[in-house]
Amino acid sequence: MSNHEITDLASTSFSVNFVNNSLLHYRLGHPSDSLLKLLSHVIPQVLHESNKNCSICPLAKQHRLSFPHSTSISTQPFDLIHCDIWGLFSTKSLSGSSYFLTIVDDHT
Repeated sequence: MSNHEITDLASTSFSVNFVNNSLLHYRLGHPSDSLLKLLSHVIPQVLHESNKNCSICPLAKQHRLSFPHSTSISTQPFDLIHCDIWGLFSTKSLSGSSYFLTIVDDHT
């Protein structure tokens, strides 16, 4: 598919005059400025503006230290589980919860 065909397809798919760059940045998962610039060439309704004021990007793109190497070996379910809790999230779940718990069984 050529660039012209993609532009034609995108133009018929969007019925808005323009797309707010900040909103698009959030909805697309905080892409880089260079990716949004590329998108603005394909979809003319996308306004290319810098996202230097995004407070989430520096936090989400931080490098993290890796976990130390483990020699633990699980031989049956629930011998070793990995847990992570995340929160306090501003939007509550349908049941009213503000935290998210992940439990992974190492064996299965």
